[in-house]
Amino acid sequence: MKCVRGMLTTCACVAMAIACVVRAEDAKPYKPAGNADEAIAAIEALGGAVRLVSRKHDALEVDFRFAGDALTDTHLQYVLQLKNVVTLNLKKTPITDAGMQHVAKIATLKRLHLEQTRVTDAGLKHLVGLKQLTYLNLFGAAVTDAGLETVRDMPALKHVYVWHTKVTPDGIARFKQAAPH
Repeated sequence: MKCVRGMLTTCACVAMAIACVVRAEDAKPYKPAGNADEAIAAIEALGGAVRLVSRKHDALEVDFRFAGDALTDTHLQYVLQLKNVVTLNLKKTPITDAGMQHVAKIATLKRLHLEQTRVTDAGLKHLVGLKQLTYLNLFGAAVTDAGLETVRDMPALKHVYVWHTKVTPDGIARFKQAAPH
């Protein structure tokens, strides 16, 4: 029994390692979508999901947190084909500052999850035009006090999470003092 269990464990580990390598190499090239249906299909093919936030409204949530390495900054252009996206979840994706150029064009965005991404202070500069953004989660991202200062004047921003970042207690104190809300 021990031998079989050990072999199964070894086989499972090898299979997972192969799957991770294949997935990283399988990043699909960006191919422009002609309409919202094609964009949704492309998002789902990448491992993302598009959901209605509520049955009563047409607001959408786009969730890429399980897309893994298949998602690239360029793929975020698919989201631009959708109307009324209010939540975008990029948690634990390889998204970088370059992707924030696309995110910045989602004028209806209210909630943005950037936890454990490769976004830095430079990427946050692209987001300052998001007038409806109320929630920004930067947990584990490579942002500093300078990045926090960049988003400070966003008019609707009420909740910013900076745990496990390079933001200092002094930076948080300055943010709280200067933030208009």
